[in-house]
Amino acid sequence: MWWPELLRTCLAFTLLIAAIAKFLEPRADFESFLQSLTLSRTMSRVVAWSAPFLEILAAGLLLTGPSSWASAVSVPLTAAFVVVLGVSHSRGISQSCRCFGALDDSQTRTPVPLIRAATLATMAIAVAAAAAWRPPAVQAVHSDDLLLGVLAATVLIAFFTMLNQVWAFEKFRAATLRRRTDTIASHERTGSR
Repeated sequence: MWWPELLRTCLAFTLLIAAIAKFLEPRADFESFLQSLTLSRTMSRVVAWSAPFLEILAAGLLLTGPSSWASAVSVPLTAAFVVVLGVSHSRGISQSCRCFGALDDSQTRTPVPLIRAATLATMAIAVAAAAAWRPPAVQAVHSDDLLLGVLAATVLIAFFTMLNQVWAFEKFRAATLRRRTDTIASHERTGSR
């Protein structure tokens, strides 16, 4: 398997898993996140409704072959994820994006979803560049390569999910330690124990 095929199948299955996760979650969670970005209620509904279908479309096109059609959907879609999560992070919005449904349940704002989105966008750009640079001899993904793509997508999603949880835990731990240190310092200044 040539590296663009691995990236292509990994990206396709990651988008497919994200779409399925959005279908399994109440759409209101994703809509609420979009409204926190100051999108109108109507626009939030349209985006929340269409996002999983666009992810499925991109995944399907990526699995049928590295073409300009696959790139025309996957590159702007993943770039939009980066923009939306970048805006969310820069505004300090603590609500989870719910991009991967229950896997994005962190109540603490971390940069991990933004890093994940940037990784997916980079993968989409690399697949598009590889398709333009070297037209593939085989268009569709071989069935034996599908398993490797599923495995790679699973590892990618698990890695970012665990990283998000660890980051959130470390933020909580640091805040707790800071409060405890402040309390001890306050007691020492007042002379009470």
